[in-house]
Amino acid sequence: MASDGLAWEAAEGIDAGDTFLTWGPYQDLPPGAYAACFRLRGSVPADAPLLVDVFMGGRLASAKVGADRLGEEYADVPLPFDVRQAGQAEYRVRWLGRGSVAADRVIVLHRLDR
Repeated sequence: MASDGLAWEAAEGIDAGDTFLTWGPYQDLPPGAYAACFRLRGSVPADAPLLVDVFMGGRLASAKVGADRLGEEYADVPLPFDVRQAGQAEYRVRWLGRGSVAADRVIVLHRLDR
């Protein structure tokens, strides 16, 4: 179940493909090491993974999320990134139009590994 009972969802044959499920929220971040934790579920074919990214005037980090990381239950998919200059970050989930997916939330954590 989604955190607040609400999630962004898309399904092949119902929704337009190659679109962003989420863009935002926008968040001011000081320099530092972070990880965006995308909470996702669904099923996508190997040749059409979800794309998650962190954008701040340019792409800071991105990753493909394939069927091996998705399932019927929500799972957290972490994406580490570094901010070198303070700015406003945006967190995005792009669906390529195949399978069905849901994006629940994005939580940003300050990493302590630096």
